[in-house]
Amino acid sequence: MQVRAVISDSVEAAVAGINARRVSGLYFGIGFALAACAGVWGVFIFGGVSPTEGPAITVTAFAIIVFGSLGNPIGTLVAGIIFGIFYQLAQVYIPSWSNLVPYALVIATMLTRPQGLFGRRQRVA
Repeated sequence: MQVRAVISDSVEAAVAGINARRVSGLYFGIGFALAACAGVWGVFIFGGVSPTEGPAITVTAFAIIVFGSLGNPIGTLVAGIIFGIFYQLAQVYIPSWSNLVPYALVIATMLTRPQGLFGRRQRVA
C-alpha cells in the first residue's frame, strides 16, 4: 500500500507519514536486482547477449502485458504462460509460423476483449 501511495503522490504519502525516499529507493533496488538477475541468466539461456536482442524481447513483453491487461500482474502472469504455451506448440506443429502464432492470439484477444484477458470494462460517459 505504501508503494501505491508513493506512486500516486509522493507529497501526500509523505504527509501521511510514509518515507517516500526510502520506499522509492527500496523498490528501485529490488527492480535493479531483478534486472541484473535477468541479464545474468540471459547469458546462460541464450548463450550470449547483444544489443540487437533488446527490441525483440521488448515487443514480446509488451504484447504479453497488453494481452493480460495493463496494471494487472496476475493477468500478465497468466498471459505469459498462455503466450509461452502457444509459442511452444507452434514450434512443434508449425515451426515456420511459430513466431506469428502467439501474436495472432494477442490480436484476436484484442479484437474480442480490448481490455485484455483480466481487464474490466469501463464506462465512457
